[in-house]
Amino acid sequence: MTDIVTPDDLKQVYQHAQKSDSGRVLLSELTGPPFSFTSGKGRQVLMKLVQNRLAYVPKEFENSTEDFGIVIRKQEVVMKLKGLTSPESYAIYQTIEQSGSEGISSRDISRSLNDRLRKLGRPLMQMAVLNRSMKSLETDKMIKAVKSVSDRGRKLYLLYDLEPNQKIAGGCFYKDGEFNTELVDAYRQKITTYLASHHMCSKTQLLQYIFTSELGQQLTEYDIDFVIHSLILDQIVIESNGDDAVYSYAAWPSFEDIERLPCTSCPLQDVCQIEDVDKFDSLLLRRNDINPKERKSQSTLSYIATKTETDALELSSKVTPSTCPYYNQWLRLTFLPWVSPDETPTHDQDNSTAITNS
Repeated sequence: MTDIVTPDDLKQVYQHAQKSDSGRVLLSELTGPPFSFTSGKGRQVLMKLVQNRLAYVPKEFENSTEDFGIVIRKQEVVMKLKGLTSPESYAIYQTIEQSGSEGISSRDISRSLNDRLRKLGRPLMQMAVLNRSMKSLETDKMIKAVKSVSDRGRKLYLLYDLEPNQKIAGGCFYKDGEFNTELVDAYRQKITTYLASHHMCSKTQLLQYIFTSELGQQLTEYDIDFVIHSLILDQIVIESNGDDAVYSYAAWPSFEDIERLPCTSCPLQDVCQIEDVDKFDSLLLRRNDINPKERKSQSTLSYIATKTETDALELSSKVTPSTCPYYNQWLRLTFLPWVSPDETPTHDQDNSTAITNS
């Protein structure tokens, strides 16, 4: 088999690469079927495609000793490059092309090009030539400049039809390098409303809800995690870790509710302590001894507060947050089965006033 490269060889390899999503062709592919080129001929074919501006060598293969490969260019790009007469402009284009979606600054372009020229013993490229060539490429819509969200004062260049990666562009929450607070607030509100109405849900359920909503169609899981994390930091959402994280809405009392906290004016606040609810049984038994009408008209705390000093000291040791109907009502809980409906303060009642007047 001859090692002479024919136009038909180039055409076959180029068409083969077009079928690949990445457009990449490796030397190791050409030494097997359907080509079965020798290693030497395979490398010649790849280099011919590069020389004809039909492909470029990715940065990872520039100094590779294991394998060699190229990436073919689209037909519309090939046509533009054929009309590019300036060797400086083509060299700049290649350097930007190799940077991919990460982009590259003009300073790094200059350094990369001059390093190559220095190795070849050629004159270095002056900054004026570089700037002029880059401006021409921008005008022809072959390259574009973008701002990095991590370094606002730095311009990065990449091919015109490429989108910068998330590290550069900042994801869907950035627009033209600016953080889109309105969009983030919209997602925060949507997640908060959902959790407030469902009380709690797993991460899987929350992701499914967001992805199927109109707002969530442009989001990734990374984006949603970003929003959820901001809500957790603001103590709006509580996270329980596990195989599938569970999120719940943190319904903190308002300032108005805090002003009504019954403990601030409770006559037994000094003796209230955390105890088991069962220890309060003796108090309930004692309370059942009084007249039913009197019992119905008095709350637990008012009953304790109006006992004799001796009895109050004895009974007050049984007072706990978990057995206090006022504390229970302030927290909007319903776990005290021993509190009858006619004893439980209404939501619009000022608890502190009720206790003070008892």
